[in-house]
Amino acid sequence: MESDNNLVIIDVRNPDELVGGLGHINGVINIPVHELESRLSELNKYKSKKIPIICRSGNRSRYATAMMNGNGFTAINVKGGMRAYNKVKK
Repeated sequence: MESDNNLVIIDVRNPDELVGGLGHINGVINIPVHELESRLSELNKYKSKKIPIICRSGNRSRYATAMMNGNGFTAINVKGGMRAYNKVKK
């Protein structure tokens, strides 16, 4: 994910979670899931890109992915979230 220029990664965790034990992916856009719907206009410039959505375990990102796809984005849920991502990176 980090090397594909056609992707815009959105992390829907709370900001304090990005500095926690699971860390974060460099270059992500952090918009907490509870703010996402009201901040969709910030993401309109990315409508032509694939948008992986990540959280801690995949639950919040699943909700965010459905909401974004319903608003014309091409969002993809990162199943397993940062927990799975960190296991793959090792």
